[in-house]
Amino acid sequence: MTVALNELIEKLGNPGRLQIFVFFLLGFNYFPVVVNSLIMAVYGSRVPFYCADQGNDEHMSNWTNLTSYNVSDLPCDNETSNQCVCCRSAWVYNTTEVSMLTEWDLICGNQYLIGLSTSIFFTGTMVGGFLFGFLSDSIGRRPVVLITLYGQLLNGIAMFFAPDYTLFAVLRFIQGIFLQGLQTTSHTMLMEMFQPGHRTVVGVSLEIFWGTSYITLAGIWYLIQNWRYIQLAITLPTAVTIVYIWVLPESLRWLLLKKKFLKAEKLVKTLVKYNKLDYPEAAMIQVRLQVVAASDTKTNSYTVLDLVRTPTIRRRSLILSFTWFSASLVYVGLSLGATDLAGNKFLNLFISGAVEFPAYISSLIILKRFGRRRPKAAYFFACGLTCIGSGFISKKDTSLQHLSLALFMFGKYCTAGMYTVLFLFAAELYPTVVRAVGCGACAIFMKAGGLVAPLVLRLGSITFTQLPILIFGGFALVAGGLTLLLPETLNSKLPDKIEDVEIEPPGKTEETTADKLMETTFST
Repeated sequence: MTVALNELIEKLGNPGRLQIFVFFLLGFNYFPVVVNSLIMAVYGSRVPFYCADQGNDEHMSNWTNLTSYNVSDLPCDNETSNQCVCCRSAWVYNTTEVSMLTEWDLICGNQYLIGLSTSIFFTGTMVGGFLFGFLSDSIGRRPVVLITLYGQLLNGIAMFFAPDYTLFAVLRFIQGIFLQGLQTTSHTMLMEMFQPGHRTVVGVSLEIFWGTSYITLAGIWYLIQNWRYIQLAITLPTAVTIVYIWVLPESLRWLLLKKKFLKAEKLVKTLVKYNKLDYPEAAMIQVRLQVVAASDTKTNSYTVLDLVRTPTIRRRSLILSFTWFSASLVYVGLSLGATDLAGNKFLNLFISGAVEFPAYISSLIILKRFGRRRPKAAYFFACGLTCIGSGFISKKDTSLQHLSLALFMFGKYCTAGMYTVLFLFAAELYPTVVRAVGCGACAIFMKAGGLVAPLVLRLGSITFTQLPILIFGGFALVAGGLTLLLPETLNSKLPDKIEDVEIEPPGKTEETTADKLMETTFST
């Protein structure tokens, strides 16, 4: 059935105008995903402050005597010294910026709440990956995209009115649920829409939407500098997606595998009409006959348990889960640290996003030439070595600041390279019947990495400042090694059934089969 379905999709445009149009629609969905994932680097960025009781006395000669207070309960001014002070009146901030930190006094003893809100958000994404991965395979890709898209819009507006940190944190959790469903399902739809020869370009181009959203956030922050209005600026643009109700089609692969033949036929007619092609009647009949024959007398329902029932799928799932976790751990950790670098924080955030574009452009060539497995492993290895190398540079040594910044930016380049192949590789490794739930399960581990990243960064203030970057490097190196155990999928047909993955030539391991596929690809 896989061969017949791919032949049908090829006859509908290679790719057609309508497919390209839908690509841009789904690519735009990445904007709310990106900005909400990174927004706490903006809302919680550090600002100069002092206590109104004392005035802005750099030498602290008039600070209140601490002997009558319980030091463990007092706020600690980490910006000027590591001493605890009592502030009887209010904190004063030397900035025109209205951040969440300044509005709710998330400094000193409350500074951990910034990182906690990021962990809460990624906890929500873990729930969303599981929930909407299952719903996407059950009720369809299109309904899930619409539910999550409009759900995050309404929830984002509600965050603008949040009166306190507690309600904001709850809404961040809900936002994470919606956005992970939106990201995973949008990517799944695109992978199912295009032929194998175009999936590399599609997967990498999606990351360009990611990078563009990244630097757009830096521009919004520079222009507005008020966290509530920034919240509106990153939320309201998605209101234009109301037109998706009328123009966004369902996945043809999903419709056919669910035996919704009338809807599939209607979609095919729409595609050939807008792409100015002939209706592929023979291909439709062949696919329909194969779907019915393959389904026997009942329709199987697949769950997350099917990711571990059979040996090949189980091996792939375990490796993918760890590599997704590691990629997110490193990426989020480096991204959250961008605004703490020496220099202009707005410019640092912009450069941190802009440096990813060379990775996207080079990946178009790399992934087409070398496949998925070896580039993914190379990105992990390079990132791991870079993180470990920068970990041995003391932040107190100002003479090495430029080297430290260069290593940071190269690390960001490598993490961007990871993401160009991460989703693409997983979508090609999982069969259609469990592709959404498989990517959703991987997304849970990815968001677990984002959840853990702020906690790892917190270790730097408890132990020594270089520990987080060393941890990031260690995880990246292990993930690179595990990636080499996966098969190559370059130019391979998307598998539809679990049996398509589990059936292997006798006496050959998954890795040797992949190696032969790579050799064949290079020889042609």
